[in-house]
Amino acid sequence: AAFIGSPAMNLLEGVVETAGDGLVVRLGSQSLRLSAACMAAAPALRDFVGRTVAVGMRPENLHDPRDRPDHPADMLLNATVDLREALGSDLVVHLSLPAKRVVTEDLKESSGGEIAGTVGLEGQAPVVARFSPMSRVREDESIQVAVDTDRLHFFDLESRGAIRE
Repeated sequence: AAFIGSPAMNLLEGVVETAGDGLVVRLGSQSLRLSAACMAAAPALRDFVGRTVAVGMRPENLHDPRDRPDHPADMLLNATVDLREALGSDLVVHLSLPAKRVVTEDLKESSGGEIAGTVGLEGQAPVVARFSPMSRVREDESIQVAVDTDRLHFFDLESRGAIRE
């Protein structure tokens, strides 16, 4: 899943937890409430409560919350802007999130076994987002990122299979 699309899907380690009658996924010190649509698309997530899974976030499903003023606060993540690339119709934003990155064999092979050197701060996971070209985020700025939790993907770290039904 990480190599389909450009930029590739972000894969982070997350722990599935209950929150009332719903679920959240804890990414490092932060939690995201999972939408009803997300839980309906992946009902098997309930079997992973208390377990660490891979959480996939496509760059186009991460947004500048200033473009989405009604986005729920419990579906925002704090991050630091490392780099911004203006690409005409998109602004590709490289972020650091206080979470753990999933390092796959494909990622190790593509980097020659060396993961260091990717954009991102020590103890932080590098994440790539696609923002509107009108976004005014700046490098080294601490921001919040709106996550479209309807479109998250989950993978079992042991079997490496998608978690769905």
